[in-house]
Amino acid sequence: MKVIAYLSSYKTYKTEFNKEIEEQRRNIENYAFQSNIQIERFFTENFESNDTSKPVLLNIIHDYYDTIKLIIAQNPSSISRNEDFRYWILEELKKTGIEIIFLENNSQNLQNKNILQKTVEIKNKIKEIPSLPHVVTKVMEVIQDDDSSAFTLSKIIAGDLGLTSKVLKIVNSAVYGFEKQITSIRQAIVILGFTTIRGIVLSAGIFKIFSQNKNTVFDYEKFWRHSILTALGARYLVKELNPTHNTDIFSIAFLHDLGKIILAQYDNENYLNIYSQLEEETDYKTKFKIEEEACGINHCEIAYSVMNSWNLPQIFLEVCLYHHTPQLSQDFEFVCSIVNITDIIVNDVVKGNLLDTKPFAEDTLNRFNISQKILESLYNYITEQEEKVKDIRGFFN
Repeated sequence: MKVIAYLSSYKTYKTEFNKEIEEQRRNIENYAFQSNIQIERFFTENFESNDTSKPVLLNIIHDYYDTIKLIIAQNPSSISRNEDFRYWILEELKKTGIEIIFLENNSQNLQNKNILQKTVEIKNKIKEIPSLPHVVTKVMEVIQDDDSSAFTLSKIIAGDLGLTSKVLKIVNSAVYGFEKQITSIRQAIVILGFTTIRGIVLSAGIFKIFSQNKNTVFDYEKFWRHSILTALGARYLVKELNPTHNTDIFSIAFLHDLGKIILAQYDNENYLNIYSQLEEETDYKTKFKIEEEACGINHCEIAYSVMNSWNLPQIFLEVCLYHHTPQLSQDFEFVCSIVNITDIIVNDVVKGNLLDTKPFAEDTLNRFNISQKILESLYNYITEQEEKVKDIRGFFN
């Protein structure tokens, strides 16, 4: 589709005329870039033109009607400030099958205003989301302190009986698969390490914050099962690719879709109106569009904002933000790619689909040495684990 831009100003001084034309050009170029539109040519109306004399515009209609399909202009006044003349021009464009987009169209302004307002409302709702439990925050602080010890950390966790029982239950679950029962937090820290314990405490704390409410449409059990399977699969894939990799991929992957449950609880009505539509859709770009139209923000962006407000490590934030677009992550592309691949395979397993490698970027697979054999092995592993996580609450209750 051939697209042109039309620039017009009514400034009576040449310098002001040129200044406005340049401003319109920048606005249209920005719009075209954001909308992935290629503009063939910019047409600028004559300085001498007036409301009912538009030689350049008339020339476009006369000479280019069979080669262009879209004109982009700043606003309706660009065509003419005279309503009768403008109406005639728009009718002529319509007859020749040429669509025109005004950047400042009243209806578009209203829509943009609504979306902007909605985004502000959603971000305000972030403030309503509870802070991380104090003990979780304290654990995060202690782990980031180079002088902290297993004794100090175990003492903090042991001060919260509920968290202690959850951590020990997770540590002794099939997720970690230890043969001998781990009976103390200090023992768990020594065996698993500070980083893994941080992830377990964080996961347990967040699970508690976003436990099921009265909402009966959003499938909490399915959501947490998907999160666990993605976490298990990501940890398995990392071990296959790089056994010495020491990132706590399990907890990072477990929280990758946190934005969905945030929208479900804090923009309940709007999100639930599109929930069934999102469940049926497989393309992440379409999902983003649906979420943004309904909620003003997508699940990746809101998770990033919330985690940022919790002062979580950057790797958690980036995996939430880029698990659909790992190539955009500058510092954690490997981990984001691991979560992306595992997320897609988990969806195939849960739906009973055969392994499909088409969604995976070939350059990513090659760069990280992820072979067809490894993908098949991951698919089989997740299939085996699916039955083990039927009762998701067993990991946390």
